[in-house]
Amino acid sequence: MAPTARTGSWKHRFKEQEQLLANADNILRLSTLTEIRSPEDVVTLHRHLGACIQETRQLEDKLAKKLSKKLKNQVPNNGRGIQRQNSIGPFLAWLKENGAKMNGCSIAAFEGYGLGIKLDQTAAKNSLIMSVPSKLFMSTDSAKRSILSNLFDKLDILKNMPNVLLAIHLLVEKFSPNSFWKSYINTLPKTYNTILYFTQLELEELAGSCALEPSYTQIRSIIRQYAYFYKVFATLDHEIGELMHKFSFKEYCWAVSTVMTRQNLVPLAPNQTFLIPLFDMCNHANGGIITDYNPETDQLECLASKDFQEGEQLFIFYGKRSNSEILGHNGFFYEDNEHDYRLVSMCTAVPKRVELLKSMGMPPSFLIQITKDTKTISDDLLAFTRVMCLPSDQIDQWMPKEKSAALAKPDCPLDAQLTKRCWDYLKIRLTVELAHFKTTIEEDLEILNKPNLSENMKLIVKLRLSEKRLLKSFAAVVEEMSQK
Repeated sequence: MAPTARTGSWKHRFKEQEQLLANADNILRLSTLTEIRSPEDVVTLHRHLGACIQETRQLEDKLAKKLSKKLKNQVPNNGRGIQRQNSIGPFLAWLKENGAKMNGCSIAAFEGYGLGIKLDQTAAKNSLIMSVPSKLFMSTDSAKRSILSNLFDKLDILKNMPNVLLAIHLLVEKFSPNSFWKSYINTLPKTYNTILYFTQLELEELAGSCALEPSYTQIRSIIRQYAYFYKVFATLDHEIGELMHKFSFKEYCWAVSTVMTRQNLVPLAPNQTFLIPLFDMCNHANGGIITDYNPETDQLECLASKDFQEGEQLFIFYGKRSNSEILGHNGFFYEDNEHDYRLVSMCTAVPKRVELLKSMGMPPSFLIQITKDTKTISDDLLAFTRVMCLPSDQIDQWMPKEKSAALAKPDCPLDAQLTKRCWDYLKIRLTVELAHFKTTIEEDLEILNKPNLSENMKLIVKLRLSEKRLLKSFAAVVEEMSQK
């Protein structure tokens, strides 16, 4: 737990700060509740947390106004409020001064993408497009060398969670008057479409999606981290305490979202997370990894993934993720995702069926991964379904290993009635999965055509649609196979 705040830990004490500390205690209590037994409990908990956060935001807004008047000559603005487009010139000068290179490319705005990298001339596949020296990276290592070093030694959360350390490092630099990364930080988006910016009502629209449970877990974790750090920073009398008097839930969400959407792993050092200026302006597209760290030049090098024409946008590949994961980690939906999939959970707790599965070397629960290219049923799913549909009085006769192994074979000799039960079981399982959604495919298409639909809702509806279509597609595969 964070230490109890001492009166006078801040040089400027306002009643809102005391109320915020009380709120932080309440958030820590709520966010660590273990009595969560059902999805309804999760929703109720998050509604309570949402009310606490709403009150916290209101208090922080009031406090910010008071601090702005009281401390206006003490804490530099450090570029906050600068329009992102207007920050590009100083950023390019900073890059050049520190050895970064852009070969025939520039920073430009693209409709639907925001800022990205534009090719100003043709580029052949595998040609070097840009390079960024490691000294420009913000990393967990640079955080340890900063004024966070003492705090790092004291707080396990900073030692054990590199992404959290990087988020706090980013905020310290944002609030520092002479940060080396000032020009870079000014180019970062002022807000994001990550789930941290979703309202409670928007989150509840994810019902039925694979994104819902991870979203709630992630939000609960971030809210708890905020409350913990608010109490920590309230106790500090040294330099970082004064820098972080502007720490707020809004700022923490921004820092966490920046790290979530832009972090990279580089083989420069093990167990490190990086923010890489310039490189992180590249948007995502299908493809392969076309960046690498060059130890000889100590820089990240970005290569062309294909032959590019003048005026094209340079895309990079963020990795093989479903759209559910992309929304959760990156805050967007990718229409042409070659790696999209929908998970369906299969499980049983019936002792005899668990024992039979164990004799087959199978766990009592597993996940089916459905893709648009799924045209058949895996042996594991086939075996699990047969185990689930066996009449109770027949389970023992299938228990010997030589017999249980046959359940995973397509040509396993089963009577027609049992075979029909297996197909019906799978159809019902997929029907139940689709029933978890609040809307149909047709209703989602109508919603997308509504004017003034928020960006968050567009993302949610597109994700729901993609998952439903995958489930429907697999249901058609099951139906087709059941007719053979």
